[in-house]
Amino acid sequence: MDDAINDLLREAARAERMESLRGAIHSMTQEQRASYEAESREWLNLPTYYVEG
Repeated sequence: MDDAINDLLREAARAERMESLRGAIHSMTQEQRASYEAESREWLNLPTYYVEG
């Protein structure tokens, strides 16, 4: 039971961080966003894509 509760708490914290990050990215200028996405892709080695939300 404690493991299930801890898993839920971790997931809630992760979701909160992701929503905070989405808000920060949304408030960036187009130039800042492009720079952030390029750095993130390089660090994570991910393909290029962005879904407008």
